[in-house]
Parts: sequence; structure tokens; C-alpha cells
Amino acid sequence: MNTSIGLHGVKRLNDLPRDEFIKAMPGLCHLPVEDWAIDVERQRPFTDFDDLIGKARSAVTALSDANVVASHVGLRRLGSRHDGFTGRRLRWAKQESALMDRDDEALQALNEAQDAYEAKFGHVFLISATGLTNDEMVAALRARLTNSSEAECDAVREELRKLVAIRLTRLVEELEDPEAALTEG
Repeated sequence: MNTSIGLHGVKRLNDLPRDEFIKAMPGLCHLPVEDWAIDVERQRPFTDFDDLIGKARSAVTALSDANVVASHVGLRRLGSRHDGFTGRRLRWAKQESALMDRDDEALQALNEAQDAYEAKFGHVFLISATGLTNDEMVAALRARLTNSSEAECDAVREELRKLVAIRLTRLVEELEDPEAALTEG
């Protein structure tokens, strides 16, 4: 992203009062970890879009293993419907799952791999699914099943860094419109 394009959106994030920023960011980035939002908030003001992304990704890297596991709270399994999603969350969910094949055979393979993952790690599989097909997600699931718990936390951190960058890019682009609400359904 051209950093000059995102300056208005970044300024809107910089201008948020501390408590509002900390409350809004976990929902906006679908990363329900307050420690992450606090860490990002402490690093304000952001000089530009790249600074925002760098600091948000760095805050993900600093998450404890317990917070990495907590980042799964409220996640739905890959292939699940977007029932109950509205506004920004629905738009983004559709974009992130656009290449997903919804036929029975593809979903069965994905669900079987997710069952094995959840049995091993005790939480839903997290991956930045934007641009991935079912086959690619199943391959990633199977590969990560070989991870130890510690290695899986590191893998999840990497996926969270990707997701934060994608979602903050979308958010800043939307916030370029002065009429766009910061928080919406």
C-alpha cells in the first residue's frame, strides 16, 4: 500500500482515545487478546501505514503462548457458514474464504483434518485463509499436525501476523472514507 493513501485512516486510529483503541482493535482485527491491543496502543502514534503494520505485527510476535491460545476464542472452523456475521466482519469473512470449495467432498476432507488438529491441540485451526484453496488448507493442517505445542504456537503467531496485516490494510483503506464508521457490525 502506498503509505500516503492510508494517512487519513492511520490518523483516525492515532486519534482514538486510549480506552476506545484498546476496546476496538481486538474486534477490528478479530484478535481477541487485550494484551495485543495494549501493546499496539502503547506504540502510538503511528507515523504511517507501514509503521502501524510493523508495530501490530511486532505485538503479535511478543504474545505469550497463553495469549496465542486465547486468540482462538470465538473462531469458527474453516468451512463454516458466516451466519450471524454482519457489516465489516461479513465482508471480510467472505473475502478471506473466497476460494473455498463448498462441495461435500472438499468440506469432508477439511473437517476430518480439523478434527485431528483439534484433538491434538485442543482448539480450532487458525490460518490466514485469504487466497487459499481447500486443498492448500488441508495440506497446511496436515503439515502442522506434526508440530509440537511450542512449534504450533510459533506457527499460529506467524498466521496472526499475516491476518493482522491483511485486516489492518482493509480497515485503513475503509477508514480513508471520512464517513466510514470505525466500528460496525
